[in-house]
Amino acid sequence: MFLFSAASATIKEVRQRDRYAGVTAGQVSEASCVTVDVDTLVSDVVEHYALVQGKTCFIVSNESNPIGVIHLQTIRDMPKALWSTNTAAQAMTAMGALPRVEQSTAVVELLDDFEDDNPPPAVLVVEGERVVGAVTKSGIERYMKTRQDLGM
Repeated sequence: MFLFSAASATIKEVRQRDRYAGVTAGQVSEASCVTVDVDTLVSDVVEHYALVQGKTCFIVSNESNPIGVIHLQTIRDMPKALWSTNTAAQAMTAMGALPRVEQSTAVVELLDDFEDDNPPPAVLVVEGERVVGAVTKSGIERYMKTRQDLGM
């Protein structure tokens, strides 16, 4: 029974990973994050972007320079009383603390990062040294759901 269970889990994982074949970080990155200024209050992020636009990932920028990322999970873990006083800069994870990949990186290679015990809020997508986007688990799921809805 144990061997059957382990084999079934392995087959399920292989099939799931096959779904991601050919999908790259560049394809799933842009739609998942929006840029906010360092001084933007967390409550404004929630009201203007998370609730209205359904966004779940936010790149924090200081004078057009991306310096960090906030993910919806980070906001959810923060006491609601702090939303109206904490800024994006206070709630962000610094860019230097996030993993980086090229646009051509296969999404299947990112799955282990997001299934880790302490997953990053995002994986940065870079072109050379320049950050061009970020991939989130919810962004990957949204992209794959759209593909499924289109019969792809």
